[in-house]
Amino acid sequence: GYIKQKGFGNIIIYSTLGEKQCPHQNRLTYTDFHGLISALFNFPVMQILVTGGAGFIGSHVVDALLAQDHQVVIVDNFNAAYPPEFKRSNVNRFGTQINLHEADISKPEVMDALVRRYRPQQIIHLAARSGVRASQLIPNEYIQSNIVGTANVLKAASDFGVRRVIISSSSQVYGNIQPPFSEEAILGKPLSVYAATKQSLETLVQQYVAHGLPVTMFRFFTVYGERGRPDMAPYIFTQALFQQQPITLFGDGSQLRDFTYVKDIVDGILRAVIAPIAYPVMNLGHNQPVKLIDFIQTLERLTGKTAQLIFAPARTEEMPVTWANIFRAKQYLGWEPTTSLDVGLEQFVDWFKRERA
Repeated sequence: GYIKQKGFGNIIIYSTLGEKQCPHQNRLTYTDFHGLISALFNFPVMQILVTGGAGFIGSHVVDALLAQDHQVVIVDNFNAAYPPEFKRSNVNRFGTQINLHEADISKPEVMDALVRRYRPQQIIHLAARSGVRASQLIPNEYIQSNIVGTANVLKAASDFGVRRVIISSSSQVYGNIQPPFSEEAILGKPLSVYAATKQSLETLVQQYVAHGLPVTMFRFFTVYGERGRPDMAPYIFTQALFQQQPITLFGDGSQLRDFTYVKDIVDGILRAVIAPIAYPVMNLGHNQPVKLIDFIQTLERLTGKTAQLIFAPARTEEMPVTWANIFRAKQYLGWEPTTSLDVGLEQFVDWFKRERA
């Protein structure tokens, strides 16, 4: 048989016995989704190559894949965008459960050799140079990693018949358009080099999809959580609070950010791994943007510290709002975030106290 999803949480199963409707009053949990898809399509344990698997989101994805008994290969170049020992700590937790390769995917022979050797059924491509402000200072590094690296991933996947590629894009591709941001919207002018590289990456993906490569691409919205990058606002603000250092806030604090907990992001990625078909592009965001000033106040409450704020002029490369319309992810993957900002930040602050304070 086969399945068809009619809207949010309502699945129709077709078989030789006719049509059976299996409504879920609430969202499908990942366990429900995995069980249903596995039963109908007999998904086996897979060999999955994760680029950037030593990083923030990547290491959480690897955790989840190993929990599902998949065989995981990680490629990461452990660059100096932030302390490489943080990434090494992320992968040390996996021990001998993974095959780790320290290499640069912007070199075409790297991806070619890895895909030729391991023949992964799927590639989850998370390797990237991230961060808006740094991209203005070192644009060539962003171009090499985000555009050239992605081109090499797509080429290797196409050459060796990889069944599916899951790729991370960013909410930054939307530019300064009217929120909430829908996948059908015409993208605005990129406000930074980082945003421009992600728009270019998406154009590359479109070309490979047009020629038959199954790709699901996610636009992530302001991901935060344990193992977060030290150049991101949640980490910077929390560190400043614990060290009683001033926080420089660019603008008046009214900027809206759609903060999304990392484990909700991982849930969306894992649903795409086992989904019956690849969907070209989907937003993964919390759909509840908050003002930066309110975000800082939540951190003050969780840390028990008072912020020393310094206000500076807003930066032109920063988007005033990020806000995800998540209807498509709900419709096709039965996905929506389940972690409130209070709960997610509490988890992050507890981790920060243990690992970084």
